[in-house]
Amino acid sequence: EKYDKEVILNYQIAPKERGKGLASKMLQMAIKIKEENWGNIRLLAFTDPKNIASIKSLLKAGFVLASSTKKKKCYEYI
Repeated sequence: EKYDKEVILNYQIAPKERGKGLASKMLQMAIKIKEENWGNIRLLAFTDPKNIASIKSLLKAGFVLASSTKKKKCYEYI
């Protein structure tokens, strides 16, 4: 989702396809598309604090924790 000053990523891997490294690849593709189309606009992704696999994928793709609540964590691509 693109807004004036940021892009928010929403993604989900089908249960049968999890554990294959697809999330990191999807994130890398999204980063490339964002940079090609909108340049240096802020890129965010939200996840459940209990979703360790998602957190690992975001970190592997170059995201850092920007904020956190009990219900969600916000990661920003730097």
